[in-house]
Amino acid sequence: IEYYVNVKIALCACDLPAIANVLNIRPYNAEFGCPHCFHPGSRIKCGKGTARIYDNKVYERKNSTTYIKHSFLAERSNTSVFGIRGKSVLSNYMCIPEQIVVDVMHCIYEGVVKSLLSISLNGNHRNEHFYFRNNFRIKFDEYTKNIEVPHDRSKFLSFNDINLWNARQYKYFILYSAIPFFSKFLNSDIY
Repeated sequence: IEYYVNVKIALCACDLPAIANVLNIRPYNAEFGCPHCFHPGSRIKCGKGTARIYDNKVYERKNSTTYIKHSFLAERSNTSVFGIRGKSVLSNYMCIPEQIVVDVMHCIYEGVVKSLLSISLNGNHRNEHFYFRNNFRIKFDEYTKNIEVPHDRSKFLSFNDINLWNARQYKYFILYSAIPFFSKFLNSDIY
C-alpha cells in the first residue's frame, strides 16, 4: 500500500536572528533588515556601539511577489536587494513574508512588556505620570503575594528584582497581574 501525504506549512514562527537565516535576508539590525516592510532603518550611537532604529514613517509592505523578484535579483547580482540575499529554502513551500511571524516571547514578553516596565521603573522618569514610585512598587509586591499562580510556575518576583526576570516572569506579569493590578492602582487617566 502506498500513501501520499500532502503537507502545507501554515506559519513559520522564529525569533529575529533565526528569521534572517531561514529567509536568507539581512539581520534585523542591518539596513532593510525588517522582513515585512521596505523601511531601511537608521543607525544611532548607543553606548559604545550603535543600534538600528525604525521611526514611525510608513513604508510599503513586502509581499511574496516582491520577495521572489528581489531574491532573484540578489542571486544574479550576488548582493542583497532591499535586505534579501537570495532565495530561501522555504520559498517553494510558503508565501514569504506573509506566513512569517515573530515569536511572542521576544516580540511581546521580552520586547514590549520589558521595555514598558524598564521605562516605568527608570528613575530618570520620576517626574513623568507613568513612573512607578516606590509606594507603587510596594503595593505591587503585596498584591502579587495573594495571587494564585498555576502549579507549573513560581511566585512573582519583586519589582526590586526585575533584573532577574526572564520571559516567563514578564509573561505571567502581563497575563495574571498587570491588568487587575493596574485597574486598581493606576490613575484613570493612565489606565
